Amino acid sequence: MSTVLGIDPSVSGAAGDMLVSALLPLAKKIDPEIENKIRKILSTEITKDFDFEISNVMMNGFKGSRLVKLEPKMKLTINQLEMYFAKLAEWLKNEKILKEAWKLIKETEQEVHGKKDIHLHELGSFDTIFDIFVTCFLIETINPEFIQISPVNVGTGTVKTSHGVLPVPPPVTEGILEKTKLPTIAQGRGELLTPTGAALIGAIQNAFPKTETIVWESSNFGFGTKSLDGRINAVRIRIGKADSPNAKIALLVTNVDDISGEILGNAIEELLNSGAIDVSYIPITTKKNRPGWQIQVIAPLSKTNDLAENLMKLTGSLGVRIQEIARHLGKREIKKIKVEIDGKTFSVRLKKGPYSSKIEFEDLLSLAKRLGKSPLMIQRTLKILD
Repeated sequence: MSTVLGIDPSVSGAAGDMLVSALLPLAKKIDPEIENKIRKILSTEITKDFDFEISNVMMNGFKGSRLVKLEPKMKLTINQLEMYFAKLAEWLKNEKILKEAWKLIKETEQEVHGKKDIHLHELGSFDTIFDIFVTCFLIETINPEFIQISPVNVGTGTVKTSHGVLPVPPPVTEGILEKTKLPTIAQGRGELLTPTGAALIGAIQNAFPKTETIVWESSNFGFGTKSLDGRINAVRIRIGKADSPNAKIALLVTNVDDISGEILGNAIEELLNSGAIDVSYIPITTKKNRPGWQIQVIAPLSKTNDLAENLMKLTGSLGVRIQEIARHLGKREIKKIKVEIDGKTFSVRLKKGPYSSKIEFEDLLSLAKRLGKSPLMIQRTLKILD
């Protein structure tokens, strides 16, 4: 049975430290040495001047976990954060969530303030690095195949920031919600969802397929530090098993007979960049016996409407047929391996499925550009070391 990760921020929203608090005890059941591994990585790449612990606490009559951090006083620029996240990505088998979460924060901050060179206030700290990397590292340890996320509670009212009093959710969090299309609710006073919490949940949502029928096996509350009137300040993480390896996806289909190959090629590239799982086209005969193309887009359910609109915009089609279907997923994992080329050692990602494995083409392409060779030459001459 396939592992499912459930994230429930529906009562009190989420922050990065709450996600770490909830995830770490569950991941520790899988790897008892995980805290020491986190300390080693962050000490190697960032600083030794920090520490953390997870304490078991009671809140509103329920037991859960709370993260306590001893943080260095570091005010970091965007370039410094970019450098640290690039280093930490090397410690992950699949850095997709980390890169996406940081990209959401960086680009939304730049858009909100209308300039590339911005000064990060609350987010320009070691805390941001810790919460994003550790959340990704813990999820990788749990290694789910599917995800289930409840609507996120953003809170109501106003919040005091370095830019003055702002409405809830403040502009950066709101921008991240708009980019990720996270479903939200608004209950309770104050800011319940932080930008880091929004970026992480949004990146996680887009990194995993969803499933519906789940048998839950374990859970944990990750508590925040604020006291909330009439509600528990916690995000709940659950781990379970799906009774079927089938994921729900959407199939988008449209027929066109009046666009050039250049337009068609560009449409495929744009659709993939917009979040499509896969795009293909098939030569067909259309009305009045005209030669044409049937374009098929496999899409996450959360991106169905956006991709349908984009498909029409890019091709000039007047409509898209949409069908919700099940996709049978084979268990897969991505691991980093060492390869040798011309006597030099490089790190690449290897995707392993139940019956085959292959090096990610993006890594072959990156090596080809660095070494001045073709991807085919790299593929044929590399030597796998481990």
